[in-house]
Amino acid sequence: MTRLAFEDLPAAVIDDQELQRAGPSYTVDSLAALRTSHPGAVLFVVMGADQAAKFTTWHQWQQIAQWAQLAVANRPLEQQDGSAPHEWHNPEHTRCVHLRLPLLSLSATDIRWRCAKGVSLDDALSPAVIQYIQHHHLYTDQNDRSL
Repeated sequence: MTRLAFEDLPAAVIDDQELQRAGPSYTVDSLAALRTSHPGAVLFVVMGADQAAKFTTWHQWQQIAQWAQLAVANRPLEQQDGSAPHEWHNPEHTRCVHLRLPLLSLSATDIRWRCAKGVSLDDALSPAVIQYIQHHHLYTDQNDRSL
């Protein structure tokens, strides 16, 4: 699916090392492997603001913050009391680049929810990725217990 999503960017390299690992695969494991295979490379972890807000709950997040720079795309975030959305701000101890992208409220969780409920993805994903999801029956209620 990732290869399909990036097929229009020939310079993009898709690394499937996480799929080759047995057991759980954490971001910190991938960064360790990338540091070994690409010494001296500047590494970035790209995420939406919704995940950035939860970053300190990630497995070995301090090590991730030491080895890579976070690149965060803004996304509307609701206050805990449900009031108006606000922008996420990185903690002082975390290197972060704020990506200047159009503000989208769509997340991976939203995409899985749409698939499970049969809501169109035409405005969110490329036709090739949508076809892949449908062909493999991904994110349906019976296949995705995280919904």
